[in-house]
Amino acid sequence: MLYLFINRVHFNKYNAMYPTIEMVGKERIRKVLDENQLRLNCIICMETMNYPEEAAEAVQAAVDLSCEKIMLVPGRKEGSREELAQAMIESFTAYVKEADKYGITCVIEDDPCVQIPLCTREEMHRYFDSVPNLQMVYDTANMLLVNDDPIAYYREFLSYIKHMHIKDIRPIDEVVEYADVSIDGTTMLNSSHGTGVIDFAALFREFGKTQYDGTMALEFVPREDMDYAEDFKRVYTMFNKLIVENTIGVNQFGL
Repeated sequence: MLYLFINRVHFNKYNAMYPTIEMVGKERIRKVLDENQLRLNCIICMETMNYPEEAAEAVQAAVDLSCEKIMLVPGRKEGSREELAQAMIESFTAYVKEADKYGITCVIEDDPCVQIPLCTREEMHRYFDSVPNLQMVYDTANMLLVNDDPIAYYREFLSYIKHMHIKDIRPIDEVVEYADVSIDGTTMLNSSHGTGVIDFAALFREFGKTQYDGTMALEFVPREDMDYAEDFKRVYTMFNKLIVENTIGVNQFGL
């Protein structure tokens, strides 16, 4: 699939899951990146709350692959909300301490699963206050699960935002796999960009006003009535147009 995008859609950045790097191997990943003039936007580390001891290896992978950011996804764990918050602080601290040695930035995003304490503004501020140098991935839709406003959320955390996930979302009438349920009981599902509830024109105007110059990545969901790569090209073109129109300091973004 990676080669499909390289051949049919022009982009130069890519996000990689750390489990994929472990499975495929750093040498093969580096070979693909070099051959196709790609670079890693971000390495995504899963279940960091359960495996904080993997921090050193994950950071070393970022160093070896010339990646400047690591995203920490805490995963799920049994316990009270306070116990989970403490576990996340401990794991975030372990990763940031290791990453700081190499000038690598660790980022977290508000989680769309409202059952863990990583959703509201108050919860997010607690982690940034508790873990020096921890930064943020701004997801354009996750805050809707706690009935918050995307633009207000962006303004609140602007000084922490180093990376973005550009995502659309829509309400559905049934609970399905990969859907999330908001605090008011609404089931929300990721959707193809431009088919959900996110006002991207307004968001990108705000990004331009505040001179955002970090990186962006698409959380791409293809339309069922279009060829996969052609729909990605449609979405990629749409967002590049918004970037140019709003004079945003991101000339290209990744997947």
